[in-house]
Amino acid sequence: MTAILPWDTEPRTHKGIGPHEHDPRTFDVAARVATLVHAVGPDLSVEHIGSTSVLGLAGKNIVDLMIVAQPEDIPAIVEALFSIGFNPQSGRDPFPPTRPMLEGIIRHDGAVFGIHCHVVPLDDPGPARDRAFRDRLCENAALREAYAAEKRRIVEDGVTDSLDYSCIKGEFVVATLREMGLQD
Repeated sequence: MTAILPWDTEPRTHKGIGPHEHDPRTFDVAARVATLVHAVGPDLSVEHIGSTSVLGLAGKNIVDLMIVAQPEDIPAIVEALFSIGFNPQSGRDPFPPTRPMLEGIIRHDGAVFGIHCHVVPLDDPGPARDRAFRDRLCENAALREAYAAEKRRIVEDGVTDSLDYSCIKGEFVVATLREMGLQD
């Protein structure tokens, strides 16, 4: 039996866009999912990214993982991820097949966690920016609080759609990356 279940098979513990307080169990979830991925792709590098990879950062508490690969390897990686229970991204405006995002849920330590697994081409500039933003958040408590405050402001402004929420908070990310010299 697979440990990854389809997205809507049961309610997630941290449902909705939140922002929810950081759940430190997300680190164990990321490691557990990486182990499942390594069972079908031993050479794959699985990185924990996004808000759940930053201790203390409020967010949706969806565990974001990233696999960077040669573009020609992406279809086989996606098939391997399907074999452990991941599903194609649902919802409007999914990522393209050349840079797919798969989703699933996993039960862990009395909770149900959402998982997004991004499979990104090696030549995509996104991974370097994702890592830099994550690392800056880990190092800088004031930036973490400002980002959490921005997420709360978005929700307080009435945004309830996950895609809209992501696009709006993306403006904060882009501004931070510009300050870091990593974004035009």
